[in-house]
Amino acid sequence: MSQQITRKGFLKGALAGAAGIAAASMLDGCSTESPKTADSEAIETLESADILIIGGGMAGFIAGIHAMELGNKNVLIIDKASGEGFNWAGSSMVCGGSLLIPVSGSEADAKAYADALYVKALQKSNYDHLTTLANGAWESYQWLLELGIQYGEPYSVFPAFPEVRTTVSSMGDTMTRLRDKYTEMNGRLLFNTKAVQLMYGGNGISGALVRQDDHYAQIKAKKTILCTGGYAANKEFLETHVGENGDEIMYRDREGCTGDGIAMAQAVGGYTVNSCGMRSIHLSAVDPVYKEKGHL
Repeated sequence: MSQQITRKGFLKGALAGAAGIAAASMLDGCSTESPKTADSEAIETLESADILIIGGGMAGFIAGIHAMELGNKNVLIIDKASGEGFNWAGSSMVCGGSLLIPVSGSEADAKAYADALYVKALQKSNYDHLTTLANGAWESYQWLLELGIQYGEPYSVFPAFPEVRTTVSSMGDTMTRLRDKYTEMNGRLLFNTKAVQLMYGGNGISGALVRQDDHYAQIKAKKTILCTGGYAANKEFLETHVGENGDEIMYRDREGCTGDGIAMAQAVGGYTVNSCGMRSIHLSAVDPVYKEKGHL
């Protein structure tokens, strides 16, 4: 692998939101399922990659594109979805294509952006996370524009917080352009491939155990990036991370968004940092009697 992915590079996947900030708690939960064996020597190797990215939403494709921009050649994205329609895009398709950005790329505007979001979240957010997000927000927005994604004129969506602007694109077009760019750069894709748990080698994480239908295999990788943390379809996670009665929320999200990345990370000792107030659950006004209509 020719270069490491920088911290700022990861931010390029952190801006998607539906007039809210698309970030949640980082690591929490348990393994997504328990296969009969996790012995790497007893399980066949399905693929090998320099960088394995688990999750094919906006964060996953941006991470893949940026990894190849940095000179990495063998990049693989896997997703448990079938790849039909836009189901491969996960919760990204619920976001509506909006980004929250500062007024400009100056340090002063980045700080004002972070401060405003902190106040908007009733000072319950993790301020360090907000600062990291703010410091990369403008650069990330410009990067998306350079990819040819069309965004509207930024405007103030929160009257009380003019330091925060929003700009909107068509999410279907955005995801299609990201996937096309990724494949044009010879990035590889595997659908119908569910990551079950992270594999541990002598030098740390060495890839992932995956399942295709009822068949288990391993994907070996030098680096593994988790981009599948959306958990709005996981009632246990909703109650844990949103709060009491969170599991009763009528959500508007994809049924496959079960927080798999969060669970896998916690299973190998991942540290949980709850970014309270940073996650939009995408509530839907529906008849409480018919709760199944509260999600896509």
